[in-house]
Amino acid sequence: MLADITFHCDTDNLALMMFGRLDASDAIAHGKLQAESDKKPASSISASRGSQEHFAKGIP
Repeated sequence: MLADITFHCDTDNLALMMFGRLDASDAIAHGKLQAESDKKPASSISASRGSQEHFAKGIP
């Protein structure tokens, strides 16, 4: 099964997002995180505090 979306960033920014110190939407806006998808434009993805908490805990 292929991923619906793929994110690209360096390990420093990944760690900052996992610990809630960097918001994913801010990271995308500042070029620190790139999102790639065949299904819909990556720019339409919004990140919320709840999704960051799930990401940090490994919850889908």
